Amino acid sequence: MVWTDDLRRGLLACHATSDPSRRGYMARMHSLWCEMHPEHSSLSQQNLRDYVYHLRRKGFDFKPQDPVAATPHKAEEIKNIAPCPPAATVDIDIKTRFYQLLNSCEYLKDRQRTVHHKISLRAKHLAEMNEILDEFLKDDSDLLTINRAVYAAARLLVTPAPFRVAEKAEQQTKRLDAKLKLERQLVSRIHCVIEYVNSGRRFTTKLRLIARSLKAKYHTLNKNTLLTIKQHSLDKIRALTADRN
Repeated sequence: MVWTDDLRRGLLACHATSDPSRRGYMARMHSLWCEMHPEHSSLSQQNLRDYVYHLRRKGFDFKPQDPVAATPHKAEEIKNIAPCPPAATVDIDIKTRFYQLLNSCEYLKDRQRTVHHKISLRAKHLAEMNEILDEFLKDDSDLLTINRAVYAAARLLVTPAPFRVAEKAEQQTKRLDAKLKLERQLVSRIHCVIEYVNSGRRFTTKLRLIARSLKAKYHTLNKNTLLTIKQHSLDKIRALTADRN
């Protein structure tokens, strides 16, 4: 979509009317936006909030005489506006795991007291968790509910998801396979060169290219040196195979 000045002013009006100082304002802002511009209701709450912050940083001129800003809704009316279905931006699996953790830490005594993790999070994961918390926590949530939700969110963020663990394992396997392939190719090429040298046969065109590349890399075609290099590669292959298994 193309953002016009009228759309920008309308969005800022929705933001101002949704009472950003209170929890759940993103849902209220999204509802007002859908009511004002139903043709653009596919924009998610996060999209709208991010663009509002962008406009405010740029110093966009917001004129409060826009229709929505001129006739602000009461808080009760805003609450009762049926929100448009937001765009699906949160992974369902993350939501499921959040609620599982939430139920598992219902009692404070069941919590893990000490957590030693190095946390390195992407902005995407933080945004997803922020959206889940905005959806779960209500304006009248008590302190214990907020405490449980924040604890579950923290546990979820520091605990790698099963699919991420599997993905990392798969990437590691691919890296090891690539290294194994290179080492096996090197062993095979050295073996061929040594065999031809021992037999006294003339190098074929392909083998001549292989010998040239070996000499360019190791600066020699000495048989003993090549055997030493071959043995080092075989040791690497054994170590990589052990790591892979």
